[in-house]
Amino acid sequence: MSEATPAGRLADGEWHRLHPASPLLKGGIAFIAILSIVLTNLRERLIAIVIPQYDQQGNPVDYIVDHGFVVQVLAIVAGVLLVFVGGFYLSWRMHTFRITDEVVEVRSGILFRTNRKARLDRIQGINIVRPFFARLFGAAKLEISQAGHDANLHLAYLGSNAADELRREILRLASGTRAASAPSTVPSGRGVLDRRMGELLAPELHPDEAQPESIVKIHLGRLLGSILLGFSTIFGLALLAVVVIWVSTTGDLFPLLLVLPGLLGFGGYYLRRFT
Repeated sequence: MSEATPAGRLADGEWHRLHPASPLLKGGIAFIAILSIVLTNLRERLIAIVIPQYDQQGNPVDYIVDHGFVVQVLAIVAGVLLVFVGGFYLSWRMHTFRITDEVVEVRSGILFRTNRKARLDRIQGINIVRPFFARLFGAAKLEISQAGHDANLHLAYLGSNAADELRREILRLASGTRAASAPSTVPSGRGVLDRRMGELLAPELHPDEAQPESIVKIHLGRLLGSILLGFSTIFGLALLAVVVIWVSTTGDLFPLLLVLPGLLGFGGYYLRRFT
């Protein structure tokens, strides 16, 4: 999928694939880091399994070089890497999506296939998330929220420009307007470095780029009220009241140490909801 692919092409009702770096961005980096830690801590045991003659004394790399096991070990490492790369490639190939005049549909899975749909007339919001590592690859995640329990769809990841254009196109389709036939707005003469810098600093979609029927503005006071008037606030206040009563009656300050991480968690939760 090209960065310059126009949104009209992505919303043509045909099946399309995500950004090629999607498997790596969706967990591949964390998986590689965890695997590296495990291999580092268990390297002697793993080498002893592959090479029974190894006595787990001294440097394993020196032992491999001195006894001529370099080719065998490199072959095993190459095989493991091929398995991981093949798994990432199959995951990317099997994860497709399409946008029609009625639904956004996503198919994924290698062994166990899933098929999820979001009807355009039930879509409540479309968010674009740009994590730092995804921006380095020129990618962004499209989150589609619709009415219903656990009915959200994630397109992770698309090209950054394609995500902006596709969000605009889905909003127009959902509001009942016809797809525009304008050409792609992505400049063709910009270099890769210029595009990456622009994507790192790119703002969210401007409200003027979507139809007025698709944009709802909420007053700041109502937003704060909707966040505070919820079960989380009631639970937090009740927990704080119990701790205050406990401390005032017993004089034991230990519960304060237990509730402090919870208060920090509540603060982060409210900040994320507000932003």
